[in-house]
Amino acid sequence: MSAKFRKRTRSALISTKEAVQIIENAWCRHRDKQMFRLLKHAVCAAEHGLSDDILRRIAPREAEL
Repeated sequence: MSAKFRKRTRSALISTKEAVQIIENAWCRHRDKQMFRLLKHAVCAAEHGLSDDILRRIAPREAEL
């Protein structure tokens, strides 16, 4: 630990903690948005896939549902 860090005042440490919290929250938001985009892409890909055609050929009665 550097001498510079030890000489900081309590208010500076609080602002450092707040900065860490802000960065952590921003990272979590970024990760959540990224996960949403991936899941949205997966759902869209599944909708446009050949699953309906395959189901109609394998089990025509079930495809009607």
